[in-house]
Amino acid sequence: MSASRKRSKTGGRKAPPPQFICPCCGYVTLAERGAYLICAICFWEDEDILYDKNPREPSAANHGLTLAEARANFRAIGACEAAMLPHVLPAEQRAAYLHFPLDN
Repeated sequence: MSASRKRSKTGGRKAPPPQFICPCCGYVTLAERGAYLICAICFWEDEDILYDKNPREPSAANHGLTLAEARANFRAIGACEAAMLPHVLPAEQRAAYLHFPLDN
C-alpha cells in the first residue's frame, strides 16, 4: 500500500475536537472527560473527574502523582511531571488552544 493510501491511526476518522478543560493545566485539550485521554499541553492522563474534587488523591493513571502536584509541576516546568517534558507541546505552540488558568 502506498504511503498516500495508508490508513491513519484513527481508521481514517478525524479525532473529535477538544471541548473540555484539562484539570491539570487549564487548556481546552480533551474531547471528553474521564476517558483516559492525555493532554497534549501537560501530558496529564485524565482518568476520572473525581480528582477535580479531591486533587490530593493519588492518580493511578498518572503513576501516583496527585492532581495538586501535577498542577504545581505545570506552573513550574510546563508539564505534569519532569519525565513528561519531552512529550508536551512547546510553549510557543500552546497559543492554538484556549486557556482558562486554574486557581490552585
